[in-house]
This record gives sequence, structure tokens and C-alpha cells, in this order.
Amino acid sequence: MNDALKQVLDRQLSSLAWDNARSQDVLRQVRGETKVKKKLSVGLVMALTLMLVAIVAVAAITISRSSEAQAATQARQALADRYGLTPDTLGVFYMDKAQEGDTWTFTFSGEGLPGFLVGDYKVVLKKGEAPIASWTHDEADQALLDSGSLDSPAWGAKQIKTALMDTEARYTAIQEHIKASPEKVTHFERPYPSPPADGTQEGEYYWYGELWKEGVPGPDMLTEAQALEIAKAALMDEFSLSQEDMDRAERTDSFFREETNSKGAVWSFHLYVVVDGVELGLNAVLDAITGEVQHLNITTGGNG
Repeated sequence: MNDALKQVLDRQLSSLAWDNARSQDVLRQVRGETKVKKKLSVGLVMALTLMLVAIVAVAAITISRSSEAQAATQARQALADRYGLTPDTLGVFYMDKAQEGDTWTFTFSGEGLPGFLVGDYKVVLKKGEAPIASWTHDEADQALLDSGSLDSPAWGAKQIKTALMDTEARYTAIQEHIKASPEKVTHFERPYPSPPADGTQEGEYYWYGELWKEGVPGPDMLTEAQALEIAKAALMDEFSLSQEDMDRAERTDSFFREETNSKGAVWSFHLYVVVDGVELGLNAVLDAITGEVQHLNITTGGNG
């Protein structure tokens, strides 16, 4: 073999040479005396970092719902599945609820827009059975409903969406319907439960017939900031809102209620935000200790 070829082969095969030093190094690694260093690519490091951030974010805000709140979520979903109602269109209805045994009944009454146009919805939830959803305008002309025209004598999801987006068209259409059928127009005030005759103490008041007492959260309770983060996460999940929507939302009220004879301590938050041209009023009530969601609500179209 000539010298030139030998030099080339020596250079190329030098890494295959094995000596005593390399043998000892391998033995140390096998015994765990030497840690094997591995280099990760920049892309892999970034991907792992993003995954870790996402996992931490999810773990930091865990949304749990009371049985009543879970039932309300199921009721809203039933109306979305059957009638195409979205969170903003559902916001024109006042939600009332009643429980009897293992059956929940939710009634959504049209108040944000004329009741004779939007009607009332009802959802019956019985344990182990599929939800039963109905509407007072179930016999309405489906073609008219699908058209989205405000000339329709019954306003479904498409009409409500149009009415929320176009104030002038809404006002004009409502006036025309009233002229055509004035007998359908009814005016009523929802009866609120009367507070007990013995009055309240300083810092107390009655809301929907329930005693609320202002106070300061104890050391074992969620801080206002912690409760607000859970409330925002729950509202995003319930009403299909984005983080950007929540970042823009204005907090119009926050309230801590001390434990009463009938209820545990809670945090209550009200927020306001405009999404796609529609004004949304949002409310979340949480258990002040566990953060369990007790109540979520959305109002639009002048309702609330």
C-alpha cells in the first residue's frame, strides 16, 4: 500500500480505533459514574417548553361545576343542538330553573327582545335520558326561520342574531309587528320574592329573595384575583369566548358574600365586553373556598 493511500485511510478510520482509555470511559458510563450528555435541537426545546406551559396553564385553572351549573350547561347545549342558539342569542332570554327529584326543568323566557317574537324555550333534563327541548314557536314556518328575515312572525336564532347586530332594522321590524298584531304585545314585570319583614343588618341585602352579606375572605379562601381567573376561564368555556375577549372585558362589579345560613361563601363577578358588535353582560358565581362554579349567565339585547 502506498503512503498516500495509507494516510487517507488512517484519517478516515481513526474514529474506529479503540484503546484502553475508551474502554474505561464506556465502563464508567455503564456503572453510572459518568452522565451521558445529549444535545437537544432548538426546535425540540421550544416544543417541549410550549407543552410545559400549556400543561401548567391547564393545571392552574381547573373548572369544576356544581350539579346545578352542570345542568344549566346541558340545557344551553340542548338548545344549541336543536335550535342553533348561540351564547349571544341565548342572552336575550331569562333563565329560570326548577328541580324535582332527578329532573331539572329550565325555562328560557324572551325578555331582551319582544316575547311574542322570540317566544320561550324549555328544556327538561331527566337523569339517564336525553334532554327534551321545546319552543313555543315549534310550529313556525321553517323556511321563514331559515331565511333570517325579520318579517317572520317568529324569531329564531338567525332573526335574533340579525336583531342584535342591526339596531335600526330591529327597531323598525318590531314596530311593524306591533302595528300588525297589537294584541300580542304584553307588558309584565317579573315578580321578585319579597325580603323578610324583619329587615337586614348593616352590610346585608336581599337579592332575588336571598340574603347577601358583605365580608372579607378568610385565609383559607380564594383571593379576588384567583377567583377572577377561574371565573374568566369558566365564562370562556361556557360561552365560547376567547382569551382576547376576556382580556378586553371590563369588570363592572365584583362581590364577596360571607357564608349565610343557607349558602356558603361565594365570589360573584360581572363583566362587560363587545364581541362581533354585540354587547355581552357576563356573570359568574364561585364557591369562595373550592372555586366550584355555581352559576354562569350571559345577557344581550337589552336583557338584564
